[in-house]
Amino acid sequence: MTSPAHPASNDRAAFDASPTGAQSVDRAMQILKLIGAAGSDGASLAALSDSMDIPKPTCRRLLLALVRANMVEQTQHGHRYWLGADLFALANQATTGHVMSAPVRNCVRELAVTSGEACFLSVRRGNFGVIVDRFDPVAVDEATRARRGAEFPLGVGAAPLAIFSAIDMIEAEASLNANDGLIARQFKRASIERILAARTESLDRGYALNRGMVFDGTWGLGVALRNPSGRVVGALSISAKAEKLLSVSKQQELANMLIGTASIISPQLPL
Repeated sequence: MTSPAHPASNDRAAFDASPTGAQSVDRAMQILKLIGAAGSDGASLAALSDSMDIPKPTCRRLLLALVRANMVEQTQHGHRYWLGADLFALANQATTGHVMSAPVRNCVRELAVTSGEACFLSVRRGNFGVIVDRFDPVAVDEATRARRGAEFPLGVGAAPLAIFSAIDMIEAEASLNANDGLIARQFKRASIERILAARTESLDRGYALNRGMVFDGTWGLGVALRNPSGRVVGALSISAKAEKLLSVSKQQELANMLIGTASIISPQLPL
């Protein structure tokens, strides 16, 4: 969520002109993530260059390398970029024995259809929860829903809160200590005190309830996903308008759907 560190300004020109192999790989991966986050609109060279804080020629060279590898596609005049077909094919190969296996994704899709709400599949990545899939049964306002690839500190948002509530307290406190600065800067609706209170509530309820910590007017429910060994590997969540989830009966109805789907998914998760 933060830009990679750069060397001192005096060395900046040499650094940009001759990046090491590792730096080039890091930058290429960052470009792929930024293009993915841009969604169906694609990403422009200018936007990518600005986001990465690198010169346009450097960014352009990286993009051309990704285009040659069919990992990125561009418009005829090269003004915008999208993730390439080969990248999707590679991702599909990676889903075998993964949280994103076809049976798991089908379960999430069926949950979205049954609940009538946006459903998300997230995985734990260290001190963060990362959305790896999302299904919308109806058109939603993109400004009030997180996209695939978005990552949030554990405790912030329905799925990260479900993960945060399922791990032991020592691990949970360590994640908060690691993310407290980020939470204070980027998630003004959240606070350490609010996250800890939500954890206690989640443990009492049996599911996590996010009351607008990420998007104003949007609430969410989450349930942790454990693999057969009991390790918390991710979470399943539902996002809906706040007024809908103000109803305790509606909360419980959707929570029961989440819990039921999680019980089907968990035995299928890799060890």
